[in-house]
Formats: sequence, structure tokens, C-alpha cells
Amino acid sequence: MARCHRGDGEAAGEEGSRPGWAPRRARPRGPGRAGLRLFVAIHPPVPVADALRAAVHPLDAPKGAEGCDLAMSSASLPPHRLVPRDQIHLTLRFIGDTDPRDLDAIETSVERAARAVGPLSIAPGRLVTLPHRGSARLLAAIAPASRALEELHRRLARRLPRRGREETRPFLPHFTLLRFRSPAAGLRVDRRLEDPEALEFRVGSVSLIRSVLAPDGARHREIASFPLGNPGSRDPLPEEGGSR
Repeated sequence: MARCHRGDGEAAGEEGSRPGWAPRRARPRGPGRAGLRLFVAIHPPVPVADALRAAVHPLDAPKGAEGCDLAMSSASLPPHRLVPRDQIHLTLRFIGDTDPRDLDAIETSVERAARAVGPLSIAPGRLVTLPHRGSARLLAAIAPASRALEELHRRLARRLPRRGREETRPFLPHFTLLRFRSPAAGLRVDRRLEDPEALEFRVGSVSLIRSVLAPDGARHREIASFPLGNPGSRDPLPEEGGSR
């Protein structure tokens, strides 16, 4: 089976054992009954992650330093928490709280979506504050949404619906680099990253991640990784059959 597990014993089902995944009602929480907070992500290579974190430093310099464009009156970025290097990622699909009994079906769904789209490239190009409207909550490096990346997101969204929720925002590929400790009214950052060509990287797999919330921030653990593309394979979803 074309999947690589790095978890702690959570088993995956056989490929093809389930046609897809539909969210079920969450089980009551209690000892041994905790749900899994899951999402599907792409992680950049370590040198790219380091370069993205380094791009934040000039923004934290006093206002007026070369290259800074902060629409605010204070001298530097508001209090914030940097994302650890190993947790910098691009979220392809946030699944949310999940019954552990659904893990097999979710893994199969991610695997099938991944193998239907070949390896792709991502090139972070700008640093921006998000959301675009209202108070800033985070600083991220955004990347153009290529056709392959859009297709991968679409397939994951079809296979991994969120119970009781519909997609209301367009897909914006981004790597969160820091989160402000409180919403920053009036702060706007939008600047081109230096040498974006050097930040471009090839993506050959996606990861299913478990996020555990803690007082000092979320902690991530990879459950499994799934390679992109598989010549000769076919995504069995009828509604996706014509969009390779």
C-alpha cells in the first residue's frame, strides 16, 4: 500500500475497503474516547522553512527600516508567537474533530485523492497579514494556486466533507509563520519575498496530521504520508473522473 505511517499504532484500512468518508456524529469525550483533530498538509523542506522564518525578522525591526511596509503606528510587530520550524505547513484540507473509528476511511480517502494528482511545485511569493479584512490575526507566506494544487484541494474537499459545514472561503495556499497574541487592528503587511525562485520546491507527498491543542499552542504529529501520483491508477469517484 502506498502510504507511510509514522504514528503510534493507529491502523489504516486496506485500500478500497471503503468508497469514501462521511462524518459521523462525534462520540462523547472521556477517558480513552478523545477525538482526533485532523488536517491534510504539505510541509516545505527545512531550508525553505528556515528562509520563510528569516523573512519575518525585517518586519520586526523599527518602522522605517528598509523593506518594511507596516500600516501601523507602533515600532514593530505586535506581540506574537512564531510557528515552530517543523510545524510550518500549507493546509490542504482541515478535517477537524474526528471519531477515531473513521481514521481508516479518512486515510483511504487522502490516499486516493493524492494518487490522482501528480507531483507539483509550490513557490511562496509574498508575506501578508491575514485575514485580508478586519484585524490581522497572523502573518503568512502565500503561494500561487497552481492548477495541480487546486485540483488536489478539490479532490480532498470532495472526499473529506466537514459535518454541518460548507466551504465559504476560496482556497488560499499559505504557510502561517506567526500568530498575533491578540487581533491587531490596523496592521497590514503585503510585501514580495526576496528571491522567490529560491523558495520554490517540489512536492511529492502529502501528510495526514493530528493536531493536539495545548496552552502554548498546537502540537502536530504526522499519522501517515501519501505519495502524489501513481501511473495507471484511477480515482473511483464518478464526479471527479473527467478532471485529471
